[in-house]
Amino acid sequence: MPQAENLLRILLIEADPVDGMLMDSVLRRQIAGRGHVSLDVAWAQSTLQALNFIEMAVFDVVLVGRIPPEEGTTQSLMASLQEVVRAPIIMLVHGLAENRLTAELVSAGVEYFLFQDEVLRQDHLLREIYHAIDQYQWREKCSELADALREFKRVRKNITEVIDLFEALKHVNQRLEKLPHEGEPQS
Repeated sequence: MPQAENLLRILLIEADPVDGMLMDSVLRRQIAGRGHVSLDVAWAQSTLQALNFIEMAVFDVVLVGRIPPEEGTTQSLMASLQEVVRAPIIMLVHGLAENRLTAELVSAGVEYFLFQDEVLRQDHLLREIYHAIDQYQWREKCSELADALREFKRVRKNITEVIDLFEALKHVNQRLEKLPHEGEPQS
C-alpha cells in the first residue's frame, strides 16, 4: 500500500513530452473513479531531474518511460535509481518492436515492466502499480525477516558458545573442588 492510504505518489520519468502528458492523463483518468485515493505525479524529463525529485520527496512507485540516449543505458539508469529509490520501479516499454528489450531489462535489474501500448488500451495501469507496490513491500518485509533470522542465528550461536564455556568452567570448578585445599590433609 502507498505511504498514506489516500495518496499515491508517483515519479514519472519520461523524456517525451507527449508520452509524459499521456501517461499523466491515463493515471488521472484511472484514479478518478476512486474517490478515496488522491494522486501526486512528479514528472521528470531527465535522469538528473528525477534524482532531484527523489532527493526532495518519497515516492510509492517510479514509472520509467523513454530516457534520452545521451543519458546512458537502461542498466546505468536502473543502477542509479536502485541506489536511491525505496519503491518499485516499473519500466514502460514503448511499442511491440521493443520486445527484444525484455532480456535487457531483466539483466538491468528491472523487476517490473509494462508495454505502454497495452497500458494505454486497457485500464490496468493502476492495478499494476498497486500490484508492484504490494510485491515490493512483501519482498522488503521478507528481506527484513531474513536479516532478523540471520541475526537470531548469530546471537543463538554466541549464546550456545557462552553456555558451552559456562559448562566447561562448571566442570573445571567441580574438579577443582575435589582437589585438596592448602592446609587440608590429603586422603
